[in-house]
Amino acid sequence: MPEQADVTPGVVERGFWFEALSVELGRGVLPQPRELRMHESAQAAVRAIRIQVRTLHVASINPAEIFRSLEWADRGCIQAIAALHRGEACGFTLITQSGVHLEWSVRPVNYLSLIGAACTHIPPLPSPRAELNA
Repeated sequence: MPEQADVTPGVVERGFWFEALSVELGRGVLPQPRELRMHESAQAAVRAIRIQVRTLHVASINPAEIFRSLEWADRGCIQAIAALHRGEACGFTLITQSGVHLEWSVRPVNYLSLIGAACTHIPPLPSPRAELNA
């Protein structure tokens, strides 16, 4: 009979779920995820949005959207971090010249972390050959 493993329970942790999506409205296409990631802090999640907004190719968005994106990256991000600390979601959307909506969103979440909660001893699985010989 196999040994029983000592199992350490997972830990519920707080994180910030980051989504970056491309949405083509009116074309019957589902939103396409560009990036999905868990961040450890509100600042890290908002920093990811700021970096992506600032590195957009300026030829793909009109001048008004460029101004709005830089304004959000410089000032609006402070309100986004504050919202996340209050437990509220935040986000930002840009519209490209071709009509594609680029959406970023972050929401605070509690998740079950299994990393670091591993067994101290994992018994080896029985060999299939051992079962055949038994």
